[in-house]
Amino acid sequence: MIMIANAKCQHCGNVFETDGMNKTEFCPHCGKETFIVGQAFDPAPANTAAALKQIREQTCYKTLRELIGVVQILFFIAAGLAGLGVTGNFLELGQVASSIGGILLAVIIGLVSAFILIVLGIAWKQAALLLVDIADCQIRLAGNTASR
Repeated sequence: MIMIANAKCQHCGNVFETDGMNKTEFCPHCGKETFIVGQAFDPAPANTAAALKQIREQTCYKTLRELIGVVQILFFIAAGLAGLGVTGNFLELGQVASSIGGILLAVIIGLVSAFILIVLGIAWKQAALLLVDIADCQIRLAGNTASR
């Protein structure tokens, strides 16, 4: 695996990235040959899932992430209520001896509503977490750039 390192030119003092340490290399700023003694960066995790887990464990937005989970639960509760509404409508319509078509329509509308709410809850959470992940990455990137 190639490690990227920051190296400081012995002649002009400028810092540049290199793929090796303890060797000589030409400085891209002054063009003179300089001995590389650099500090290696931590390599990016090879596994994207591990990288995402690391970002989420070290998040700057812990409360926001918890709120996103609460909103998803509210979507699921609404889906459950839509399902219960179907049952309530079915029983009420059954007692009134309404037409089979009316009962079937109420059941279909309730089930479709519940399904849509479940899908929206899952999509909401994924999209919101993606935006928070992007914000966390931007903060890390800004911190790494500022420390150079």
